[in-house]
Amino acid sequence: MTEQTNNQMSGRIGLIAAVLVIVGAVGWFVARSDAPEKAPPPPAVTTWQSVYKTAGFKGERARKPDETSPKLTKSASALPLATQFSQWREAGKLRPASLRKARRHAVRDAAALFAELDAGKAGPAHAIEAAWLARVLCEAAASGATGRKTTTSGKDGKAEKPCAFVLDTAGYQTPLLLSHVEIGVIAADGSVVSPLGQEISQPQPLSDAHMVAWWLLIRAQVHRGQSQYKEAHADIALAGKLMPEGAAPQFARGVVQLDQGLLDRGFDTCDAALARQEDPFARLFLADVVAAMDKPFKAYQHVQTVLKTSPKLAEAHVSLALLDAGRAQTAPDKGKKKLIDKAKAGFELALKLSADVPGARSGLAQIALMNGDNKGAEKLLTDAVAKHGDTQAALVLAELLGMTERSAEAAKMLEDLGQDDDERFVQAIVKALAVSKQTDKALARAASGAKRFPQSAQLGLLHADLLRQAGKLKEAIAALEPHKTGADGVRMSGMQAQLFLQSGQAPKAVAVLAPLLKSHPTSKEIQLLAIVAYGMANDKAKQAATWTAAIKAGTLQWLDVAGVLIETGDANGAERALRAGLQASDPGVEKGQQIAVMLAMLLTASDRKAEAHALRDTLAAKVTDAGAKAALSKAIDEAIAGAEAEMATQEGDGASAAPPVPADK
Repeated sequence: MTEQTNNQMSGRIGLIAAVLVIVGAVGWFVARSDAPEKAPPPPAVTTWQSVYKTAGFKGERARKPDETSPKLTKSASALPLATQFSQWREAGKLRPASLRKARRHAVRDAAALFAELDAGKAGPAHAIEAAWLARVLCEAAASGATGRKTTTSGKDGKAEKPCAFVLDTAGYQTPLLLSHVEIGVIAADGSVVSPLGQEISQPQPLSDAHMVAWWLLIRAQVHRGQSQYKEAHADIALAGKLMPEGAAPQFARGVVQLDQGLLDRGFDTCDAALARQEDPFARLFLADVVAAMDKPFKAYQHVQTVLKTSPKLAEAHVSLALLDAGRAQTAPDKGKKKLIDKAKAGFELALKLSADVPGARSGLAQIALMNGDNKGAEKLLTDAVAKHGDTQAALVLAELLGMTERSAEAAKMLEDLGQDDDERFVQAIVKALAVSKQTDKALARAASGAKRFPQSAQLGLLHADLLRQAGKLKEAIAALEPHKTGADGVRMSGMQAQLFLQSGQAPKAVAVLAPLLKSHPTSKEIQLLAIVAYGMANDKAKQAATWTAAIKAGTLQWLDVAGVLIETGDANGAERALRAGLQASDPGVEKGQQIAVMLAMLLTASDRKAEAHALRDTLAAKVTDAGAKAALSKAIDEAIAGAEAEMATQEGDGASAAPPVPADK
C-alpha cells in the first residue's frame, strides 16, 4: 500500500495546491524595500485606485480588474445583468474554473473576460473574475441610464447602492485559499446576481479593496505556476496594502517559504496566519503537507482542529482517512486491519456528507485494491470520474486499466475528461496511447504537451523517447536540450549522450559528458557513458583515465567497466580494462579471480583459447596458496569450457537458420 497511499497523498496535495491563490517571494524579499532610508512618508491614500497606482506596474501589469472597453459599455444596457450571465452560462461560454487542477491561463480583467465571452472563446473563470465583469457591466448600464457613474461603497467599505459586491457567508468559506468563494453583485433592481449561477443565501457586503486584493492573489498564483516569482511578489505586496487586516498575504508568504525549502519558517508563518483568520481548507492543506513529510502526528493535530469546528466537512474526513491509511503501512498485522477499517469508514462518511468530495472514492478504491477487489476498485473510480471528474481517481483508474491491458480504454477515458491543462493527465494520456500502440497519436500528444508544459522534464523525456522509437534521433536530442539544466539535468544529459552515441556522434556525446564528470564525479551512470563515448571517439587515453579515476574513487569496479564495454561491442576496450584490473588485483582472491574468469571467457570467445590457457597458467603461478591456486585454475577452465559451449550453440543456431546450399551438379 505504500506507493498507492503516497500517490493518493500526493494527489490531495496537488489538488489543494492547484487551487491556491497565494504566492510570493521568499521571506527576506518580501520585507525588502528599495526606498531610501530617509524617504519622506508616502501621501495618504483613500481609494484602492490610489493604492494600486503606487505599485508602479507597467504595460499589461498596470491594468486593473475593472478595466472596461467601448464594446462592453455599449452592450451593458442591452440585457438585464442576470439575463446576460444566464445566457453566457447556458451557451457554455462562461464556465467556472476547476478547483481540482492548476490554472494555466492568465487572470482576466473585466474587459478581457468580456472580449473572450463575446468571441465564444473564454477559458474557465474564477468567481472573482466573473464578479468583476458583472460589476463593470452593472456600472456601465447605470452610467448610461443616469449619465453618471454609480457610487458603490461608503467610507467603511460597506455596500450602499446597486453594483456593490456581496459575499455569501453561508457554508464553508476559504478566505486564505479562495477555493470556495461565492461572490455576487447587487443589480439595479436590488437583486443579487451570481455570475456563475451559485446560490447566495447569506449575502454580506464586500469592499472593493478586498475584491481587488483577491483578484491580485489569483493573478499571483498564475505567475507562481510560471515561476515568475518577482511578478507574483509584486501582486502579493499590493494585496497586502489593500487588505492589511487580512491574513491571506501572510499565509501566502508561508506557503512560498515552504516551496523554497524554508520549512520551519514557512509553517510558523502559515500557523500565524491561521491564528488571525481560520480557514478549514488552508489548515487541511498544511495537514497534507506535513503528512507528506512523514510528520503524521502534526498532520493529525491540524485535521482534528478542523473537525472540532467543522465536524461535517467532508474534506476533513478524507484527510483523516488518508492519515489512517498511511499509518496502516507500518502497523502490525492486528493494528493494520483496524486502521484500514477506520480509513474505509472515514472515506464512506465523507461521501455521505458530500457525494462530490474529491479523494474519497480514490481512497476506497485503493483499499479495495489492497484487498484484491480490482472490480470493486474500478467501479468506484469510474463513478468518481463520471460524477465529478475526480482527477486523482482518473489517474488511478488509468493505471488500473493499464494493468489489465486496457490502455486504449484508459486513453479514451482521460481524453474524454478533457483536462489538457493538467500535466499529470497529459503524461498519463501519452503513456496509455503509447502502450496501446497508438504511436502517432502518442507522439502528437507528447509534442503538444511538451510545448504546453516546457518546464516538465517528464513530458520532455516521454517526447524524446517516442521520437527515438520513431527513428527521429535528431529531434529526440533537441527535445531533451531544454531540460539539461533543470533539477533532473544529469539524467537528461545522460539520455542525450546515449542518443548521440546511438546516432554515431561520439564527439558530441563526449562534449555533453565531459563537464558532468567534473560536476558529478560520483555518478556511476555518467562515468560508464563517458567510458563508452571515449572508446567510440577513439580517445583511449581519456577512456583509461576515466575508468582509473572512477575505480580509485570506488564508484566503479573493473567488472563494471568491462561489462559495459562488452555490451556496447567494444571487446578490445573490455580486454584492456580487464588486463589493467588484473595488474591491480590479486588473482588469488575473489575479485581478482572474477576478473581473470571474464578475461578468459573473452579470449575464448574471440578464438584465442591458447591465450586463455596461458593466462590461467601465468596467474596460477603467482598464487602461493595451494587451495586458492586450484580454485583459480578450476574457475578459468570452467569459464573456457562455458565460452566454448556458448559458441557452439550460437554456431548451431546460425547453421539451422542458414538457407540450404544447392548440391553440386
